Amino acid sequence: MSVLLTMQVGPVDWEKFKAATEWGYNQKGLTRLCTKTQGGSQGVLVHKRVSPNQKPSGLISGKIYRAEGDQSKVLVVEEWESHDAWHDYANKFGEEFQSRAGTAGLDWDDTIWVLSDAPQAP
Repeated sequence: MSVLLTMQVGPVDWEKFKAATEWGYNQKGLTRLCTKTQGGSQGVLVHKRVSPNQKPSGLISGKIYRAEGDQSKVLVVEEWESHDAWHDYANKFGEEFQSRAGTAGLDWDDTIWVLSDAPQAP
């Protein structure tokens, strides 16, 4: 079952945050390619970046909002295939994102949401 993640942070330098977000959404991760040597079973492990504009593995959708009265406050709303998928991504790229966005040391207000059993809008 998918989860909705909301993260609020601020104040941010919008241009740095926007650039970091673009970088972050283009990080699908490292793809491992294992090849065998000719005549043997010894493997060679190769890492490469996947092509740009592929969203991270497990991310269904994501949007960034800025507060109407204070546009240095941002709200990130993302839907992930699972809580674990988000954690995998955050563990791989979270520290680099924070460095690029200038948000290291800021308090993030984050919540993981699961779909309720209330009737859904048509």
